[in-house]
Amino acid sequence: MKKISLLVLSAILAMSISAQDLGVESIVVKANVDTGWQKITNDTVLLNEAVYLGVIFKNYAGTPVSTTDSVSFGVSVNGISIGNLGAIVGKNLVPTAGFNTAEMMLKKDQIFSTAIASAKVCAWPIFWSKQNMGGSTANDTGCATYTIWDRVITVSNFTPEEGKAGTDITINGSYFGADPASNMVKFNGEIAVIKSATANTIIATVPSAAVSGNITVEASGKTGTSTEGFVVLDENGNPKNALSLADNQKISSFIGFSNNQLIISTGNTVSNLKIFDLTGKVVSSASDISSNTVHTHNLNSLQSGVYIATCGSEYFKFSK
Repeated sequence: MKKISLLVLSAILAMSISAQDLGVESIVVKANVDTGWQKITNDTVLLNEAVYLGVIFKNYAGTPVSTTDSVSFGVSVNGISIGNLGAIVGKNLVPTAGFNTAEMMLKKDQIFSTAIASAKVCAWPIFWSKQNMGGSTANDTGCATYTIWDRVITVSNFTPEEGKAGTDITINGSYFGADPASNMVKFNGEIAVIKSATANTIIATVPSAAVSGNITVEASGKTGTSTEGFVVLDENGNPKNALSLADNQKISSFIGFSNNQLIISTGNTVSNLKIFDLTGKVVSSASDISSNTVHTHNLNSLQSGVYIATCGSEYFKFSK
């Protein structure tokens, strides 16, 4: 009886010794930047960005992890499973220190589709082709929490600030597409040809049909708009705005602008006065200005900037 008990005990010990103890050491999320895939260190991931999701795992029982092994992990985000990932022989598995630790790329895709302040990613081993994973030393499940935020395209500035059709404009901002094909640039709604692009700078050409107004950049389904308007000039160097002012006549009776007062001398017909900003928005106006008179229009409420006054078929560009 004692001999039988010893044999049973020996068998149990042998099984315990052969059992391996695979556990997740940490979660790895990488973003693709200009220099390649780089680990995210600030716990912030962009919404719908294709990311590298991986795990660093270790066999606490000491058996080396090999590139010929098949390993798979269960993965969840905020408790919701996104599947069992891995189990690829000789692919995306890199042994590291001591050869009983390895990093494995599980998925390279758009994993995070909702902008949330806290996305908890967890992974745990479910299969290893080499050994039985019956040990209990390892912390089998590893988790990491990330902030998922929606990228915002910004158009910070552009140079030069005015120009004729065919002029190359340098547009600076953030989260542009990394190449020309990934962006769309518009000058007040007119699509421009893009000569070059990086994530922060675009060089685009003023379209022939463009009129003065804001510059927009579209990339990855998002749009950024400049806060200042670009002034499109006609062949004579006069501004072209949304009213096609190039077809009008410059105000010959414009007297001046001083002390926040716009002063014009009207012609033989009654006209309406309109003041536009460089986006084509009416910011001030006066109706039925008498003919053959000097009219003074108060612009004290306007902010500093460049404006265009129209009166009948005439116009004048001025700065406040």
